Amino acid sequence: METVLIKGRTYVGTVRAQNGTARVEATEIRDTGNSARAAGVVVTIFADGGPPGEIRALIDYDEVEPLLKAFDTAAKADESITKLTHYEVRYRTKADFEILVYKLANGSIATAVEGGYFDRSRLTLALDDFIKLRWFISQAKDKLDEMSK
Repeated sequence: METVLIKGRTYVGTVRAQNGTARVEATEIRDTGNSARAAGVVVTIFADGGPPGEIRALIDYDEVEPLLKAFDTAAKADESITKLTHYEVRYRTKADFEILVYKLANGSIATAVEGGYFDRSRLTLALDDFIKLRWFISQAKDKLDEMSK
């Protein structure tokens, strides 16, 4: 209250999933009163059959690098990660943005992203689109890094 906030954002890209889309934006919020700054990446999920409207996950700047590493680990997952017949790799940020890679009963590999605290939406992605989403998040981080130079 009683402060002026400035919010900036830059659209990076949208990934089409089997059941919706995920939009990625770099964002920052500045408090003009004390020069405080918060920055991060916003992933907005629009899922068919999910809760109405959009689900937004704000990934704090300091969480982006660990998330990108988790994307890399998850995308490389195969039968060698466990001696059991099926596997699942999950990673969740503080903002409840979650990535998943798992082996289906038919032996194929599936990927998904989820977001939301109370109302959650899940997008099912092809592996190429999962990697594309990772790239968009990386590009959003690069935009934020350029601002701080």
